[in-house]
Amino acid sequence: MRLAKRSDLPRVLEICAATVAIMCEEGLHQWGDNYPLEADFVRDIERRELYVQEQGGAVLGFVCINRDQSPEYRLVDWKTGDGCLVLHRMAVAPEARRQGIGRRMIAFAEQMAFQQGVCFLRTDTHSQNCRMNALFAACGLERAGVVRFPNRDEDFYCYEKRISSGELSETAARLLLETAGYGVFCTASGDGEPYGVPVHFVYLEEEQELFFHCALTGRKLQNIAENPRASVTAVTGCRILPASYTTAYESVIASGHAELVSDPEEKRRLLRLLCERFAPGQDRRDAVINKYLSSVAICRVELDSIHGKRSLGH
Repeated sequence: MRLAKRSDLPRVLEICAATVAIMCEEGLHQWGDNYPLEADFVRDIERRELYVQEQGGAVLGFVCINRDQSPEYRLVDWKTGDGCLVLHRMAVAPEARRQGIGRRMIAFAEQMAFQQGVCFLRTDTHSQNCRMNALFAACGLERAGVVRFPNRDEDFYCYEKRISSGELSETAARLLLETAGYGVFCTASGDGEPYGVPVHFVYLEEEQELFFHCALTGRKLQNIAENPRASVTAVTGCRILPASYTTAYESVIASGHAELVSDPEEKRRLLRLLCERFAPGQDRRDAVINKYLSSVAICRVELDSIHGKRSLGH
């Protein structure tokens, strides 16, 4: 997930048009000629409120996230407070549906809310939009009421979710691992002596693995040779709350099988991804990779377990 750029607009409009076509085929009049408009997405991008889900260089979905609530929301008997993030204009490309992208975008909104100190999400959808109603229910959003918007005869269901402490969903834990980027890589020697070292890493969702670069020698590499089981733990959004004698945070622990990447071209590919993640837009990237390719190691961890946790500190 990332902020949308103006260059994403044609793809966003393409997904929007495909979504409208499917809605029309199904007799669902939620989106159409009058909404959403190109101007809506342009404004979202300019206000830095439109986010896209990108995979393999292709935009597969989008959602607008802000604090703007429709006036009609005042008619709803919400269980949650007014301090909330609101989801608008959300869609997944038809060819990418049923791949968890909708869940991922909602998990991203939850993560945003936590980072901004907001405890609630709100949104709405057409009462006959079976896909969105099912998605919201599956992601833990509860129906709060029914509204009708100006010049519309159809009911729209309003939904809300309280961001709470506890174990994260698998989708949210994987998203946290992707966005963290910095954590502690932990190994143990053949005789069980533990060792941890901080690393910058990149998580690849499709491959369900993470990797980082390091020196060609060292204790962690010796441990991997003796015992390839390893883990990475990362903590984000840490806020100490002195008045409550506690801490708010999100954390993730991922474990799996660690190995060194030996193929030069695979090392090159992963180093490019590392540069794109932590040094985007640098024109010397390939020259630097060529210079240091033989003098750095790439460690890959094929993950078989990912667990996340959130604490609001109260």
